[in-house]
Amino acid sequence: MVPQLLAHLNVSHVSLASHSGGDIYLVNTILTHPNLLHPLNPYICFFAPWVHPSHSKVTHLRATELLPAPMIGKFASVAKFISENVIPLAGTGEMLLHNVKGTLRRSSTSPAPVPLTSSTSRSRAPSRSSHGPRLNLNDPEVVEELRRHITSFVFAESSEGISADARLFLKKPRTVSWCPPSILWDDFDYAVPLLSKIISEDDRLIGSCRMWTINTFHAEEDHMIGERGRQWFDDCWTAARGAKSISDSMPIEAATSQSPTSYVYRSEIVPGTEHNYLMDPSFGASELWLQRVREAFPTPSKVC
Repeated sequence: MVPQLLAHLNVSHVSLASHSGGDIYLVNTILTHPNLLHPLNPYICFFAPWVHPSHSKVTHLRATELLPAPMIGKFASVAKFISENVIPLAGTGEMLLHNVKGTLRRSSTSPAPVPLTSSTSRSRAPSRSSHGPRLNLNDPEVVEELRRHITSFVFAESSEGISADARLFLKKPRTVSWCPPSILWDDFDYAVPLLSKIISEDDRLIGSCRMWTINTFHAEEDHMIGERGRQWFDDCWTAARGAKSISDSMPIEAATSQSPTSYVYRSEIVPGTEHNYLMDPSFGASELWLQRVREAFPTPSKVC
C-alpha cells in the first residue's frame, strides 16, 4: 500500500518513523521497499520501540503472555471498559490516585475534545476554543489535566484495531507472524542482519561514503519495555556486522568518514519522558527528529 500511496501523491522518497509497536510495520516496510528512502541520506527513526516481553522481561507483560489468544483478542473491549468505568490506562502513582478520585466524582458524560493549536517550537501557544475557555499550553498543570483525558478521547471512537495489534505484538497465538511472506524474520535480532545485507548491496551507496542513519529515542521511564528491553533493542543494531554506534555529541559526518559501514546507529534517552508521551513536543525529541529529517533531504542544488 505504501508505494502506491506515495506514487499517487507524486512523492519519490520519504523518511520513516514509528512509535512503540509501529517498529514492526516500519521494519517490514524498509525490508520490502528500501528504495523508498532517500538515495543520498536514508534516515529512519524509532520512538520508544516495542520489544517482545521474552526479551524485556517486563513482569506485567510476561503475565499477559499467559492469557489465551481469544482473551487478548478482546483487549479493546476490556480497555474501553476500564477507561470508562475504572481508571484511565495511562498513569501510575500520584496520577493513578488522581484518576481514581476523578472517576468516583465525575458524571458518565465524556468531556468534549478541545482543539489544540500546533506550534513549531517547544513553547506552546495558548489555544482558544469557541466552545470553551482559553487554554495556556505552557502551563504544566493545564497540559497534565489534558493528558488525563487522552484515553477518554481514544475510546470515544472505534478502537477494535487495538485488539489485532495486541495479538500481533504479543505473538498470540504463536502462528501470528511479524513478517510478510516475502521476507522471513522472527524478531529484530533476525531483521537487523537482513537489513544490513540489503544496505551493503544497495547500488546507490556502493563506492560512496554514504550510509543509512538509524535513530532511536528511548523514554527515560518505559513501563512497556523496561531497561532490559531498551538495551536489547540497541544491542540488535550495534551487534550487527557492519554497524557503527555513535554518541549524542558525535556528528554523523565524523562517523561516515571512518571505516565503511552499512549504517550509523544513534540511541538517545529523552529525560523526563515515559512511553506514551515521548513524542510530546515539550520534550524536544520530536522537534529534533524533524530537524534530522530535514537534514536528510538536501536542497535541489545539492542533489544536482
